[in-house]
Amino acid sequence: EYRDKGKYLDFRNEFNNVVAKDMVATHSVGIVNVETIDYMSPLIFLRGESTLNGCTLTGATCTAPDKTDYNGKTHKVLPYDCGVPNFCTATFNNCKVDRIYAWSHSRITINDSEIGYIRCSTHKKANKASHLTIGSGTVVDEIVVTSSGAARFATIDGVKTLTAAPWSPSIIIKAGAKVKRLDYNGRTAEDVIIEEG
Repeated sequence: EYRDKGKYLDFRNEFNNVVAKDMVATHSVGIVNVETIDYMSPLIFLRGESTLNGCTLTGATCTAPDKTDYNGKTHKVLPYDCGVPNFCTATFNNCKVDRIYAWSHSRITINDSEIGYIRCSTHKKANKASHLTIGSGTVVDEIVVTSSGAARFATIDGVKTLTAAPWSPSIIIKAGAKVKRLDYNGRTAEDVIIEEG
């Protein structure tokens, strides 16, 4: 069950040497507040607290029909090998994953792994900082943070004042990790921590 509020889910999963290749999704995820931002379909949902050791999740595709946004523009539904929903945590150790979808309230740590693409969603109700930690020995081709959760301002006593920060995970890139491309629009430098080395 998807939950967009409440406590972190209280069960644990451990996956050792699981291989899931070339799986096909036939529909989009159906979660409106995320679907209208990123038009996505994860094949595997890592709920609760998940630890993946030596796993390979690659080659996801999606046959869902295009989605139409509020402005009438159509978008392809993007496949993801796995997604980490709100209030869930996932740790990847020595894994290979083509595409990961990270919800705004998820906490993800990736160590000694090869990741092709990570997309971090924003969320209109997000009120806690979540962390995407790229650990030592990990190579990520691209991380994209959606920019739809823009900062909100209000005029208070004639002064333009920040009333809500943009929503998305903070990113920690540890020494010994390599991120080839980081697209982090609309966030401040404090939200990205890059260790020397």
